[in-house]
Amino acid sequence: MTGDRQVLTADALRATPEGTLRIDDAEVLAVDGADEGTGTGFDALDPSAFAEIVLRSPRTWLAVTAWYEERLTELGWSLGSQADAGPQLYAYRQFLRGSREEYWVRQLYPDARSHAPTGAFERPGTVLSTLYKVRPGPPDVAASRPLGAGVPDDG
Repeated sequence: MTGDRQVLTADALRATPEGTLRIDDAEVLAVDGADEGTGTGFDALDPSAFAEIVLRSPRTWLAVTAWYEERLTELGWSLGSQADAGPQLYAYRQFLRGSREEYWVRQLYPDARSHAPTGAFERPGTVLSTLYKVRPGPPDVAASRPLGAGVPDDG
C-alpha cells in the first residue's frame, strides 16, 4: 500500500485472463514482472506494473500472432502497432485497451540483445515474450481496478 492506495502488483496481473494467456503448445522458459512504482526499463524510470512470460512454441511466428490476436480481440483488445521485419531487435504485435493497458507479443532472436534465458534457442521453435503492462492511474482509481475486464482510463 502507498498511503491508502493499493499498488498494482505483477502477481495481480498474472491472475488476470491476460496474465494467464499462453498458447497451448508453448513451453514456459521464464517468468518476470514488476510491481507498480518499481521503476523498469533500460533507465528504470517506467513506473508501470508488468507481467511477462518467455515461451517457446513449435508454431511459426505468424501462427503465434494469429492465435494471440484472436484471443486478445475476444478480451476487448485492439491491435496498436506491429512489425515483422527490419532492424528492430524483434518482430512484435502491440495490443491496446483503454489508455493505460498494453499487451506485447514479441519474437525473440538468438542474435539480438534479447533477454531470453540461456538455452532458449537450443531447440527448434518460435521463442517469444508476452508482456502485459498497466501504467499507473489516478490514486482514487488504483484500489478499484477491475483486473481482467480492463483498467479504468484516466479520463
